[in-house]
Amino acid sequence: MKKVSHLNTWRKIALASWKTSKSPNVYGFLEVDAKAALEYMKTYQEREEVKITYTHFASKAIAMALKKHPHINSCIRWGTIYEREQVDLFLQVASSDGKDLSGTKIEKADEKTLAQFSRELQEKASLIRKGDDPQFKKTMKTMKRIPIPILRWLIRFSDFVGNTLQMSIPALGIPRDPFGSAMISSIGPLGIDVGFSNFPTFARTPLVVFIGKVAKRPFVVEDKVVPRETAILSATFDHRIVDGAGIGLFIRDVRDYLENPRDEIFHYPETMKE
Repeated sequence: MKKVSHLNTWRKIALASWKTSKSPNVYGFLEVDAKAALEYMKTYQEREEVKITYTHFASKAIAMALKKHPHINSCIRWGTIYEREQVDLFLQVASSDGKDLSGTKIEKADEKTLAQFSRELQEKASLIRKGDDPQFKKTMKTMKRIPIPILRWLIRFSDFVGNTLQMSIPALGIPRDPFGSAMISSIGPLGIDVGFSNFPTFARTPLVVFIGKVAKRPFVVEDKVVPRETAILSATFDHRIVDGAGIGLFIRDVRDYLENPRDEIFHYPETMKE
């Protein structure tokens, strides 16, 4: 057995973070009809002159569902549950060479139109891939130079400051509530349909979502099995924050927004009824 001599930044963070699991995780996946979504996205792109991917579309739907179910948009602090005051989404961004992993937070995602959400995400992701994002550069520079044992302590410190205390220390690259309401990763471009993840120990999100590939699959439409473009969303929920009934109601609304897209949800979010 040969020791790996070179560890990328994310691998070091992972090794410094995870311990033996005493997990409250609940896993599940949802397959949705993508026909109406793809048609809506095509029309929306032409109307708003912006590139829309299914990841943008599904992320916006998740943000709106979190707005409707604010009890899920919570975190564990001081041994109890605190409800967040806004919906922020953290979307994973791979480095340009695919060898490292980062991400960016879209704040108040529920208040943005789909066009605003998409433009902001694309701009931030582009800066990260070019290595020009100041927050990303500061954080990665710090992490790369620190040995794993010390990094383990630094991650715990960052978690305490950013999540428990809800404070930021810009000089150290520690933001307040760094991962927000949900962590979202697009695995569809990798050709993957379904994936699941534990919660990183330094993230106090109640929800992790993987958005799988949109592809033609057997699907039941009006009691007939037909070939249909569908998408699969895989999710991990924190059972300390939400139970099965709450998850079911949340998923019901996510499905509704994805399969019955409308401007009330995606372009005029302020008009959505609670």
